[in-house]
Amino acid sequence: MTLHEVSNRNTTLPLWRRHRRVAASSLCLVAGLVLGAAQKPASPAVDLDETRAALSKLVETRRILAAEKAEWVVGKELLESRSGLLTSELDGIRQRIDEARASIAETDKKRTELLASNEAEQEAASGLLDAVTALEARTRTLLVGLPAPLVERVQPLSQRLPGADAETKLSLSERFQNVVGILNEVNKFHHEVNLFREQRTLADGSSVEVSTLYFGISAGYYANPAGSIAGKGRSTPTGWVWEADEASGPAIAEAIGIYKNERPAAFVQLPLNLAEASPQE
Repeated sequence: MTLHEVSNRNTTLPLWRRHRRVAASSLCLVAGLVLGAAQKPASPAVDLDETRAALSKLVETRRILAAEKAEWVVGKELLESRSGLLTSELDGIRQRIDEARASIAETDKKRTELLASNEAEQEAASGLLDAVTALEARTRTLLVGLPAPLVERVQPLSQRLPGADAETKLSLSERFQNVVGILNEVNKFHHEVNLFREQRTLADGSSVEVSTLYFGISAGYYANPAGSIAGKGRSTPTGWVWEADEASGPAIAEAIGIYKNERPAAFVQLPLNLAEASPQE
Protein backbone atom coordinates (compact mmCIF):
# COMPACT_ATOMS: atom_id res chain seq x y z
CA MET A 1 0.00 0.00 0.00
CA THR A 2 1.44 3.37 -0.99
CA LEU A 3 1.22 6.68 0.94
CA HIS A 4 -1.15 8.08 -1.70
CA GLU A 5 -3.54 5.18 -1.23
CA VAL A 6 -3.39 5.57 2.58
CA SER A 7 -4.10 9.31 2.47
CA ASN A 8 -7.05 8.97 0.05
CA ARG A 9 -8.75 5.95 1.65
CA ASN A 10 -11.93 6.47 3.76
CA THR A 11 -12.06 10.24 3.19
CA THR A 12 -15.61 10.22 4.47
CA LEU A 13 -14.48 9.30 7.99
CA PRO A 14 -14.28 11.99 10.73
CA LEU A 15 -11.07 13.99 10.83
CA TRP A 16 -9.71 12.45 14.00
CA ARG A 17 -10.41 8.94 12.70
CA ARG A 18 -8.76 9.74 9.36
CA HIS A 19 -5.74 11.06 11.22
CA ARG A 20 -5.52 7.88 13.27
CA ARG A 21 -5.83 5.80 10.10
CA VAL A 22 -3.06 7.82 8.47
CA ALA A 23 -0.86 7.46 11.53
CA ALA A 24 -1.43 3.69 11.65
CA SER A 25 -0.76 3.34 7.94
CA SER A 26 2.39 5.42 8.23
CA LEU A 27 3.67 3.29 11.05
CA CYS A 28 2.92 0.13 9.09
CA LEU A 29 4.63 1.57 6.05
CA VAL A 30 7.72 2.52 8.00
CA ALA A 31 7.81 -0.93 9.55
CA GLY A 32 7.39 -2.51 6.14
CA LEU A 33 10.19 -0.46 4.64
CA VAL A 34 12.53 -1.39 7.45
CA LEU A 35 11.69 -5.07 7.14
CA GLY A 36 11.97 -4.91 3.40
CA ALA A 37 15.33 -3.27 3.58
CA ALA A 38 16.49 -5.99 5.89
CA GLN A 39 15.15 -8.86 3.74
CA LYS A 40 16.15 -7.80 0.20
CA PRO A 41 18.78 -5.64 -1.28
CA ALA A 42 17.63 -2.37 -2.83
CA SER A 43 19.02 0.82 -4.13
CA PRO A 44 20.36 2.92 -1.24
CA ALA A 45 18.95 6.12 -2.76
CA VAL A 46 15.45 4.64 -3.12
CA ASP A 47 15.45 3.25 0.44
CA LEU A 48 16.57 6.58 1.87
CA ASP A 49 13.94 8.55 0.01
CA GLU A 50 11.15 6.21 1.05
CA THR A 51 12.38 6.23 4.64
CA ARG A 52 12.47 10.03 4.74
CA ALA A 53 9.02 10.22 3.24
CA ALA A 54 7.69 7.73 5.76
CA LEU A 55 9.30 9.55 8.67
CA SER A 56 7.97 12.89 7.41
CA LYS A 57 4.52 11.42 7.19
CA LEU A 58 4.89 9.93 10.67
CA VAL A 59 5.93 13.31 12.12
CA GLU A 60 3.03 15.03 10.39
CA THR A 61 0.67 12.39 11.66
CA ARG A 62 1.91 12.77 15.23
CA ARG A 63 1.56 16.55 14.95
CA ILE A 64 -1.99 16.19 13.75
CA LEU A 65 -2.75 13.74 16.53
CA ALA A 66 -1.26 16.11 19.12
CA ALA A 67 -3.31 19.00 17.73
CA GLU A 68 -6.44 16.86 17.73
CA LYS A 69 -5.77 15.78 21.31
CA ALA A 70 -5.22 19.36 22.45
CA GLU A 71 -8.39 20.43 20.63
CA TRP A 72 -10.28 17.55 22.17
CA VAL A 73 -9.08 18.53 25.67
CA VAL A 74 -10.14 22.14 25.10
CA GLY A 75 -13.48 21.00 23.67
CA LYS A 76 -14.02 18.69 26.61
CA GLU A 77 -13.34 21.50 29.10
CA LEU A 78 -15.66 23.81 27.18
CA LEU A 79 -18.41 21.20 27.12
CA GLU A 80 -17.95 20.49 30.83
CA SER A 81 -18.09 24.23 31.55
CA ARG A 82 -21.25 24.61 29.47
CA SER A 83 -22.75 21.55 31.08
CA GLY A 84 -22.07 22.99 34.54
CA LEU A 85 -23.55 26.34 33.53
CA LEU A 86 -26.66 24.70 32.11
CA THR A 87 -26.99 22.58 35.24
CA SER A 88 -26.72 25.71 37.41
CA GLU A 89 -29.29 27.53 35.28
CA LEU A 90 -31.59 24.53 35.43
CA ASP A 91 -31.31 24.42 39.23
CA GLY A 92 -32.08 28.16 39.33
CA ILE A 93 -35.12 27.70 37.11
CA ARG A 94 -36.37 24.84 39.29
CA GLN A 95 -35.89 26.99 42.40
CA ARG A 96 -37.81 29.88 40.82
CA ILE A 97 -40.57 27.50 39.80
CA ASP A 98 -40.83 26.25 43.39
CA GLU A 99 -40.89 29.84 44.67
CA ALA A 100 -43.57 30.76 42.12
CA ARG A 101 -45.69 27.80 43.18
CA ALA A 102 -45.30 28.79 46.83
CA SER A 103 -46.20 32.39 45.97
CA ILE A 104 -49.27 31.27 44.02
CA ALA A 105 -50.36 29.10 46.93
CA GLU A 106 -49.91 32.02 49.36
CA THR A 107 -51.78 34.35 47.01
CA ASP A 108 -54.66 31.88 46.73
CA LYS A 109 -54.77 31.62 50.51
CA LYS A 110 -54.86 35.41 50.95
CA ARG A 111 -57.48 35.70 48.21
CA THR A 112 -59.67 33.17 50.00
CA GLU A 113 -59.22 35.06 53.27
CA LEU A 114 -60.04 38.38 51.60
CA LEU A 115 -63.17 36.93 50.00
CA ALA A 116 -64.31 35.59 53.36
CA SER A 117 -63.54 38.93 55.01
CA ASN A 118 -65.35 40.78 52.24
CA GLU A 119 -68.43 38.65 52.69
CA ALA A 120 -68.38 39.29 56.44
CA GLU A 121 -67.97 43.02 55.85
CA GLN A 122 -70.84 43.05 53.38
CA GLU A 123 -73.08 41.33 55.90
CA ALA A 124 -72.02 43.82 58.58
CA ALA A 125 -72.51 46.73 56.18
CA SER A 126 -75.99 45.47 55.35
CA GLY A 127 -76.87 45.46 59.05
CA LEU A 128 -75.37 48.92 59.53
CA LEU A 129 -77.29 50.23 56.54
CA ASP A 130 -80.56 49.06 58.06
CA ALA A 131 -79.59 50.60 61.39
CA VAL A 132 -78.62 54.02 60.00
CA THR A 133 -81.73 54.11 57.80
CA ALA A 134 -83.91 53.52 60.86
CA LEU A 135 -82.01 56.18 62.84
CA GLU A 136 -82.40 58.72 60.04
CA ALA A 137 -86.15 58.06 59.91
CA ARG A 138 -86.51 58.61 63.68
CA THR A 139 -84.32 61.71 63.48
CA ARG A 140 -86.50 63.22 60.75
CA THR A 141 -89.53 62.58 62.96
CA LEU A 142 -87.75 64.18 65.91
CA LEU A 143 -86.89 67.31 63.92
CA VAL A 144 -90.58 68.06 63.39
CA GLY A 145 -91.18 68.59 67.10
CA LEU A 146 -88.04 70.58 67.92
CA PRO A 147 -88.06 74.27 68.85
CA ALA A 148 -87.33 76.63 65.97
CA PRO A 149 -83.95 77.84 67.39
CA LEU A 150 -82.76 74.23 67.69
CA VAL A 151 -83.99 73.34 64.21
CA GLU A 152 -81.99 76.24 62.85
CA ARG A 153 -78.91 75.17 64.82
CA VAL A 154 -78.89 71.62 63.44
CA GLN A 155 -79.91 72.61 59.90
CA PRO A 156 -76.36 72.14 58.42
CA LEU A 157 -76.56 68.50 59.51
CA SER A 158 -80.28 67.84 59.08
CA GLN A 159 -80.30 69.00 55.46
CA ARG A 160 -77.84 66.22 54.68
CA LEU A 161 -80.25 63.55 55.87
CA PRO A 162 -81.50 61.59 52.84
CA GLY A 163 -85.23 61.36 52.38
CA ALA A 164 -87.10 58.11 52.86
CA ASP A 165 -86.11 55.61 50.13
CA ALA A 166 -83.94 58.30 48.50
CA GLU A 167 -80.52 57.49 47.12
CA THR A 168 -77.51 59.21 48.63
CA LYS A 169 -73.81 59.39 47.85
CA LEU A 170 -72.89 59.71 51.51
CA SER A 171 -70.98 56.84 53.06
CA LEU A 172 -72.29 54.93 56.06
CA SER A 173 -69.84 56.69 58.37
CA GLU A 174 -70.95 60.13 57.13
CA ARG A 175 -74.60 59.23 57.62
CA PHE A 176 -73.91 58.03 61.16
CA GLN A 177 -71.96 61.22 61.87
CA ASN A 178 -74.90 63.35 60.74
CA VAL A 179 -77.34 61.50 63.00
CA VAL A 180 -74.96 61.57 65.98
CA GLY A 181 -74.26 65.28 65.45
CA ILE A 182 -77.98 66.11 65.44
CA LEU A 183 -78.71 63.97 68.51
CA ASN A 184 -75.82 65.54 70.41
CA GLU A 185 -77.21 69.02 69.79
CA VAL A 186 -80.72 67.90 70.73
CA ASN A 187 -79.47 66.27 73.92
CA LYS A 188 -77.50 69.37 74.89
CA PHE A 189 -80.46 71.66 74.25
CA HIS A 190 -82.87 69.38 76.12
CA HIS A 191 -80.79 69.48 79.30
CA GLU A 192 -80.51 73.25 79.40
CA VAL A 193 -82.71 76.32 79.85
CA ASN A 194 -82.31 78.52 76.77
CA LEU A 195 -83.44 82.09 76.16
CA PHE A 196 -84.00 83.58 72.68
CA ARG A 197 -85.45 86.78 71.27
CA GLU A 198 -88.12 85.90 68.72
CA GLN A 199 -90.88 87.46 66.69
CA ARG A 200 -94.32 86.30 67.75
CA THR A 201 -97.52 86.81 65.70
CA LEU A 202 -100.49 87.84 67.84
CA ALA A 203 -104.14 86.97 67.34
CA ASP A 204 -104.84 90.26 65.56
CA GLY A 205 -102.12 89.49 63.01
CA SER A 206 -99.57 91.96 64.38
CA SER A 207 -95.99 90.92 65.14
CA VAL A 208 -94.16 91.68 68.34
CA GLU A 209 -90.69 90.89 69.66
CA VAL A 210 -90.68 88.77 72.81
CA SER A 211 -88.23 86.81 74.93
CA THR A 212 -88.80 83.08 74.78
CA LEU A 213 -87.59 80.77 77.53
CA TYR A 214 -87.24 77.11 76.53
CA PHE A 215 -87.08 74.35 79.13
CA GLY A 216 -85.48 71.62 77.06
CA ILE A 217 -87.40 70.63 73.96
CA SER A 218 -90.75 70.08 75.67
CA ALA A 219 -91.97 73.39 77.04
CA GLY A 220 -91.48 77.09 76.36
CA TYR A 221 -92.75 80.47 77.57
CA TYR A 222 -92.68 83.91 75.99
CA ALA A 223 -93.42 87.40 77.25
CA ASN A 224 -92.61 91.03 76.57
CA PRO A 225 -90.73 92.97 79.27
CA ALA A 226 -93.97 94.27 80.81
CA GLY A 227 -95.60 90.84 80.85
CA SER A 228 -98.66 92.20 79.05
CA ILE A 229 -98.09 89.85 76.16
CA ALA A 230 -97.32 86.29 77.12
CA GLY A 231 -97.95 82.71 76.17
CA LYS A 232 -96.79 79.13 76.46
CA GLY A 233 -95.81 76.45 74.01
CA ARG A 234 -95.32 72.74 73.83
CA SER A 235 -93.91 70.17 71.45
CA THR A 236 -96.25 67.90 69.49
CA PRO A 237 -95.61 65.24 66.83
CA THR A 238 -96.65 67.80 64.19
CA GLY A 239 -94.59 70.69 65.54
CA TRP A 240 -94.67 73.29 68.29
CA VAL A 241 -98.04 74.67 69.42
CA TRP A 242 -98.18 78.15 70.99
CA GLU A 243 -101.10 79.69 72.82
CA ALA A 244 -101.52 83.07 74.43
CA ASP A 245 -101.62 83.24 78.26
CA GLU A 246 -101.70 86.88 79.38
CA ALA A 247 -102.73 85.79 82.88
CA SER A 248 -99.35 84.16 83.37
CA GLY A 249 -97.54 87.13 81.80
CA PRO A 250 -96.13 88.64 85.05
CA ALA A 251 -94.78 85.26 86.26
CA ILE A 252 -93.25 84.50 82.85
CA ALA A 253 -91.69 87.98 82.66
CA GLU A 254 -90.27 87.53 86.17
CA ALA A 255 -88.77 84.14 85.29
CA ILE A 256 -87.17 85.67 82.18
CA GLY A 257 -85.80 88.55 84.28
CA ILE A 258 -84.30 86.11 86.81
CA TYR A 259 -82.66 84.12 84.01
CA LYS A 260 -81.17 87.35 82.62
CA ASN A 261 -79.95 88.35 86.12
CA GLU A 262 -82.13 91.45 85.95
CA ARG A 263 -84.16 90.36 88.97
CA PRO A 264 -83.22 88.60 92.21
CA ALA A 265 -83.65 84.85 92.38
CA ALA A 266 -87.05 83.77 93.56
CA PHE A 267 -89.47 80.88 93.33
CA VAL A 268 -91.76 81.41 90.33
CA GLN A 269 -94.73 79.27 89.37
CA LEU A 270 -95.23 78.78 85.66
CA PRO A 271 -98.23 77.11 84.03
CA LEU A 272 -97.53 73.60 82.88
CA ASN A 273 -99.90 70.92 81.74
CA LEU A 274 -98.05 67.61 82.11
CA ALA A 275 -100.58 65.88 79.89
CA GLU A 276 -99.81 68.31 77.10
CA ALA A 277 -96.02 68.20 77.43
CA SER A 278 -94.68 65.52 75.08
CA PRO A 279 -90.88 65.36 75.08
CA GLN A 280 -89.43 63.50 72.08
CA GLU A 281 -87.75 60.18 72.75
